Amino acid sequence: MEEVIVSADASCTAEIDSPSADAGPRNVRVAYSRIYKCSHCKVEGGPRELRVRVGEFDVYAIFGGEFTVPVARFQFGRGVPKDPAAASTSDDEDDSPEPDQPPAHFFGAATYLEIVASCSVTLNDAAYDAFQQRREEGRTAALAAASRERQRLAEAADLVAGLVGLRLGAQWVSGDSVDRVIAFRDTGSVSFSSGFKFNVVGSPTLDDKAWDALVAQQPRVRSPLDRAGTILSWLLRAWGESDDPVNEFMSLFVPLEMMLGKPEPPDAAWSERAEAVSQLVRDHGGDRAPELLTFLKKALQPPSVLVRRFRKLASEAALPGWEADVAAVKKFAGIRQQLLHLGRKHEVALKVTLPETEDVRTLEDIVERYTSHVVFGDVAIYESTTRPRASTS
Repeated sequence: MEEVIVSADASCTAEIDSPSADAGPRNVRVAYSRIYKCSHCKVEGGPRELRVRVGEFDVYAIFGGEFTVPVARFQFGRGVPKDPAAASTSDDEDDSPEPDQPPAHFFGAATYLEIVASCSVTLNDAAYDAFQQRREEGRTAALAAASRERQRLAEAADLVAGLVGLRLGAQWVSGDSVDRVIAFRDTGSVSFSSGFKFNVVGSPTLDDKAWDALVAQQPRVRSPLDRAGTILSWLLRAWGESDDPVNEFMSLFVPLEMMLGKPEPPDAAWSERAEAVSQLVRDHGGDRAPELLTFLKKALQPPSVLVRRFRKLASEAALPGWEADVAAVKKFAGIRQQLLHLGRKHEVALKVTLPETEDVRTLEDIVERYTSHVVFGDVAIYESTTRPRASTS
């Protein structure tokens, strides 16, 4: 996934607290805004506004009113890969329509809900003056300060959006949405940055060469049909979740786990050594033994069963670069643990760089290659300008 940021100036139409409400002459009010399209929802009696204080943040839920900043509609052409080698293989001729962001179907709803979470940030004198004077360097500095608060503000917005969903119904907060970061000037005008994600894809063409290759490589299913079909159904699901990185990430782990077969029992040798260390603490820890045993229980984590099972599969398959695949899966497994146990969705990554070799691996590429190997006994998968050019080390 690539992210495009579009920044612009506009006038504030909603009543958000003035930056002067906070002490300090160089403080600027910044906000994170998320607008939901609320299909088939209705606000009776005119717009309504809910204000909630979430820690240090003011959060507003504006039902059916005007947006804090009008939503602009932007049109973009095809993405250009950063890798020159990839760019050289792309087709210069592309007659496909340029996509709208937000898409056209976002507009025209009878009701919208905007969640705005705001706080105050401090700019240095030069940046503050440039921002108030609507100069480019001031806008850049203010939006950079707002972006640094984006994750915390988004979490506050999530809390209020969740409250609305629980109290009024999920339909208010489950439709299409657009999000922005905003910086407010003393005059009431604002700078804003709208972010959205999209897939950078090629333009596949079924020519004679591709057709001949497809016909020549008749599939030979190596797995039982029900297992092979289920593995591929989850890969299809992951491909369909490309607009939601968290769903795509978790969906890709299902076919990966299925390829590895039945879970293995815990490493008996590791368990024996861990118990021996715990017994030493019981015997010699004295009054601190309970405290140290609690610490050991948290600190002594067995090696990932998933990584051990994948290493076995990868070594047997011996695909080019399989050791780097194992190192990447270890990183992805760690990310999944953080997501499952700590809910860190902002840390989800579908691409990792291995520090030892600077090799790049994507979870999608790994799952696709090993799915093809396990199900069909080959790695005859499609070429893509976005597929990492992995080393064979």
